[in-house]
Amino acid sequence: MNTTFDLALHGVTRRRMFRTLGICNERGTVAVSYAGAVLAWGRAPKFCVAAQGEEHVVRMVALGGEVQLSDELCGRMVSERLSGTLELDVDIMLDRQRYLSCRVKLDEPSPCMVYTLHWINVR
Repeated sequence: MNTTFDLALHGVTRRRMFRTLGICNERGTVAVSYAGAVLAWGRAPKFCVAAQGEEHVVRMVALGGEVQLSDELCGRMVSERLSGTLELDVDIMLDRQRYLSCRVKLDEPSPCMVYTLHWINVR
């Protein structure tokens, strides 16, 4: 299966959030997967979303090579696509400490969450 996904990330910060500093990304990676199988991947471009509630749209493309899915998984994917219930996972690694994670339906906007990874040293 050859897969290509055109992705649009609509970055919006909420004004009402306490101490919102905005978010910037110098480089990163994006992966699109279904049931744990990576279908496509690519690079996330440089972008910034200000802390003042502005919206910034970032376009990126995730390309898949010759992705091999089991017959069962492929059949399930086709069935869900036909019924309009197909959901894909989109994960964008921003840097070593932050990533965006979304579960999306094709051709429908979906909210993403920003996760920050913190390491705590215990002595």
